[in-house]
Amino acid sequence: FALVYSFFNSLVRNAWEYLIDEFKQNHHLAFDFQLAGLIAICGSVALVIHLTSSWLASRHPPVYLVDFAVFEPPKEMAITREKFDQIHKASGFFTDDSLAFMSRLVSRTGVGDASYLPPNLSLGIEKGFFQLDLAACKEEVYLSAEGSVGPLLKETGVRPQDIDFVIANCSCFCPTPSIASMIINKFKLRTDVKSFNLGGMGCSAGLISIDLAKDLLQLHPNKTALVFSMEAITPNWYNFPPPHFFSFFLPSITDPSLSFPKQVQRE
Repeated sequence: FALVYSFFNSLVRNAWEYLIDEFKQNHHLAFDFQLAGLIAICGSVALVIHLTSSWLASRHPPVYLVDFAVFEPPKEMAITREKFDQIHKASGFFTDDSLAFMSRLVSRTGVGDASYLPPNLSLGIEKGFFQLDLAACKEEVYLSAEGSVGPLLKETGVRPQDIDFVIANCSCFCPTPSIASMIINKFKLRTDVKSFNLGGMGCSAGLISIDLAKDLLQLHPNKTALVFSMEAITPNWYNFPPPHFFSFFLPSITDPSLSFPKQVQRE
């Protein structure tokens, strides 16, 4: 389009300059119907090409969702409200009044008996301790990735080598290397894959990741992006005894299933 537009634009410009020169030399201009027709045709073609190219440039190529997968934890990671109260009590951080307060919040914020915690918490009572260090946080990430990214690649038939962009988001767990790097190494993606790791954005990070993937794919057509959205529970448990407990717990009453930092030995 650019070459054709330049050609017709040059014809119009040269013809117009020829007419101006004739007028300057002879101080009059005999109307040439053939030349005028040529200018009109070339000008019309150049205008159509310019408008068409501008319209095509303003259009964004479509972006399609190939498929998605949601991690469904195994049954041994499920906890009931009763077991949830037992985990809090076993930590040894909270008084009876605090435990009663949390129990009321859990029952009023929609946490049911089909909720899940990572194994370092859901199985902590049986093990006798709650592992809450960096290794446990990374184990939770790998567990979520294996249960979502793995089945997704298998179901869609997309090879890890076909992925061009990896976008990972987790609000509160932002390790180094990043979660995106962990996924790249786990599933043996290409070494030149472009990765983006979003953190500290709360629940909006999932939508921001989708929007980022759309922008990248519109700028780079015929590419494939993988978006991994999660929230790590392990590093976010409140382990503050009163009075600090209430100041940290009240702003997040809709997210009661979070956990203590460091390994907590159960008495």
